[in-house]
Amino acid sequence: NAFELLHFAEARQEAQPSCVSVGMYATYFVKQGAIYVCGSTEEDGDGWGSSPFFGTGALTNAPLLTPTPMVGLASVQIVEVAAAREHVLLREVGGRVYSCGQGENGALGHGDLISHASPRQIESLEGAVQISAGRFLSLVLTDEGRLLSCGKDHLNWFVSAAQAQLQPDRGLLGREIQSTPSVRMPDSP
Repeated sequence: NAFELLHFAEARQEAQPSCVSVGMYATYFVKQGAIYVCGSTEEDGDGWGSSPFFGTGALTNAPLLTPTPMVGLASVQIVEVAAAREHVLLREVGGRVYSCGQGENGALGHGDLISHASPRQIESLEGAVQISAGRFLSLVLTDEGRLLSCGKDHLNWFVSAAQAQLQPDRGLLGREIQSTPSVRMPDSP
């Protein structure tokens, strides 16, 4: 049983995780509104490892071998998690979004390039119904049907690769997607 391997042995008696997302170095679980993380970084030559941002409140290269609660969210009921290589998005039941991780490309949505070791609410954003995290990009679908982006998009579908959008829906600091790109799917044989 996968949950036993991740030390969720009590899962048979308690509620099962309701949402799981896997980033490059960490796995995030939502269980009864709380968010847990486990994973391991890899050394990339600069002494920091590839992604020391697990949301535990400290930059660390130490592996988290058992699911560990993320800090600062005790009174927040998380319903969705979206993990990428170096950042993670969390959506709470009321539609607010939190992020933490590497801020270098603006994907955290806080209007700056600062990295955060613990989750921080994206103040300019409310009414989220779905979140998605890519390598350097975050997307948020709102209850009004708006698709918002922040960060860098190297395919140039949502954001120019040359300019990071630092905050959702704030002019040059973020961008609302007016139309989604057309992707032609191959015909079925």
